[in-house]
Amino acid sequence: MELFLILSLASCAMSVGVVYLPKDMLLSWKFPTPGSVAFELRVPQVLYDEYGYVGLGFKYTDDISGMYYADLINIKFNQPIEDCYGTKNTVPRPDVSLGGTSDLINPRTDVTADGLKITWERAMKTEDCSNDMEFEDGAEYRLLWAAGFMDEVTGEQLRHSTKDRGTINIKLTEDFYNAQYKPFIVSSFN
Repeated sequence: MELFLILSLASCAMSVGVVYLPKDMLLSWKFPTPGSVAFELRVPQVLYDEYGYVGLGFKYTDDISGMYYADLINIKFNQPIEDCYGTKNTVPRPDVSLGGTSDLINPRTDVTADGLKITWERAMKTEDCSNDMEFEDGAEYRLLWAAGFMDEVTGEQLRHSTKDRGTINIKLTEDFYNAQYKPFIVSSFN
């Protein structure tokens, strides 16, 4: 009985969705409340040193490919995280510039010994219905990822190359696990 209790507690403590991404990035998530989802993205030091930004996006699995209509998170290193929307396959536009709202709760970027730890939370359903996806626990989504450079003179975000982007389907549950790509580090959510 005691062993069962210990294993049950350990299992509860490790309830977190995890997907390993190319370039040794790691995205994990959990549901701190029934109406919200918290994300943590780990970016390794080598990526942080070489590139100027990373981006993540969410689409329904049957949507058209590309950034069109994607709910995006734009993470320019050393700048605030942006809640964005994909109006075309180019630099994403912040929701606020499209008449929407920034719905990221407590966005934070921390420099660690291993690179960056980027965290944010958002409501499963936001009031910004034209720019944000309605997340549902257990639903499948296409996760978009990209890494790219910043113009050293103007500071503008440059378009990523085709080798620096991709997609992977995920299921937004706390027991989802996909280690298709090389693991980087374990999420602090564990």
